[in-house]
Amino acid sequence: MRYPIFALIIIVRFWWASIETTQLLGTAAWVNRQILVLFKFQKLHVVLSDTKYQSEFKRL
Repeated sequence: MRYPIFALIIIVRFWWASIETTQLLGTAAWVNRQILVLFKFQKLHVVLSDTKYQSEFKRL
């Protein structure tokens, strides 16, 4: 009688832990995506400023 309840508690705890880890992983993935987007924007900005400087250079 005691063992099934104990097993159930363990299963529930593992299940809850897996839910928490998936939520954490989801949050981490979201954060990574935001960082990637920021980096992409920075790279784009650098590329744009480079082309701007190059065009200024060509004009000179």
